[in-house]
Amino acid sequence: MEYPGAVFTRPWRLFVLGIFIFLFCVLVPAVLLYTAGFRYDIKNGLLKATGSVNIDILPKNAVVYLNDLLIHKDIPIRLTNIKPQTYRLRISAPNYYDWEKQIVVTNEQTTYINNIHLLKKASPEQIATGTIPKIALSTDGQYLAYTKASSASSTELWLYNTQKKIFLHIRSIASLKPVRLIWAPRTNFLALTDNSNSSPTLVVIDSENIEHQFDIQSTTSAPIISFEWRNTTEPELYYNTSTTLNVLFPRLQHQLPVATHTFMDWHIDDGELWALENSTTTGQLRIIKDVLGFMTPWTTITLPTNATTSGWRIAAAHKAVVWLKQLHSNELLLVTPNKYRQFSQGQFVRSLKSGEWIIWTPWELWDFPEEGEPYLINRFSDTLAQVLPLDEATLALLRGNKLAILFSSYNIEQELAPQSISAFTVDTSRRILYFVDNQGLWKLPY
Repeated sequence: MEYPGAVFTRPWRLFVLGIFIFLFCVLVPAVLLYTAGFRYDIKNGLLKATGSVNIDILPKNAVVYLNDLLIHKDIPIRLTNIKPQTYRLRISAPNYYDWEKQIVVTNEQTTYINNIHLLKKASPEQIATGTIPKIALSTDGQYLAYTKASSASSTELWLYNTQKKIFLHIRSIASLKPVRLIWAPRTNFLALTDNSNSSPTLVVIDSENIEHQFDIQSTTSAPIISFEWRNTTEPELYYNTSTTLNVLFPRLQHQLPVATHTFMDWHIDDGELWALENSTTTGQLRIIKDVLGFMTPWTTITLPTNATTSGWRIAAAHKAVVWLKQLHSNELLLVTPNKYRQFSQGQFVRSLKSGEWIIWTPWELWDFPEEGEPYLINRFSDTLAQVLPLDEATLALLRGNKLAILFSSYNIEQELAPQSISAFTVDTSRRILYFVDNQGLWKLPY
């Protein structure tokens, strides 16, 4: 129907309606594709998807460069609609080492850069001079125990209070043979053993009162074979002779027998007693677990025909994982209920923050999550001597006598100290490394 004199006639109305329908059909898909991350490549005439980058690191005042272009955003940063390709990412902060990596942005995927704490630029500070063969840091980082060669035939044990910066002389040891220093997991009690005599000495020292020293070996005529701390709020030290397994309560200077020692080795974990037995006739190792006071078989390992069943020790046990160490050949076995895996010249440490096991040989570095299988992190051309976790994604390495930090998730390594280092330990709560070289003991914030 047309009104007399109407300008907006039916043909014009149909024309306008057609334009709106055309725009709807073109713009709605375009908007949907745009919000989904697609972009039109004018140069190649193609419609391409884009990706995203999420960056959340410490310190928060760090700045981020992508292909040397400064990103004008504060941490944490989310970059969207990024063209898929390889980018050079650089993160910088005052007084910290730059962190750089080539990242790949892919279609409709988010690239995450997190669990990173930049490393401080700091110079090592010397704490003590001399030949220092052994160091051990208390769990809370308050005390650093170390041995120091004082003459051609004797060693001194010292205690350094890292907070008060006070040195305390603990005792003299009439030997230069290796000394073991083991801290209780939750208290500042130190166990010391040495091989200066035919029977090793085992002394427990209260670092809060160094006059409070208890010589366990002097209380028994039988040599003490092995010992370990139980992970309790009050210190409990378990040790065994050839006939009995005993427990010492250092604060009370009181000890009790726990069980008759009839097995090859033992281990205490969260109140559970693990034991190891061997059979020379069948070539098998049997692991037994104490459940509610009853020793229950956990698993049996059949070793290769050319392997010996003697000399094995339980190095650690936790939940469904047991580590066995061969003292003669330095072989390491990772044992789970149904199988085992061998690492030649292997060592391990458990990250208390992530719960993962870190395994290393002189040339390889492995990660073993609590639920999963071991996987290779990296291989090295020079000798890997020591590894300690710093946090969930960062490891400190002693590699080729150099101290380096490895961001394991990104395979990025940063050398920290130029010295030739023999050993190190770390206070992760205060982010301080302590290391030993041929000049003495050093402290390095990281």
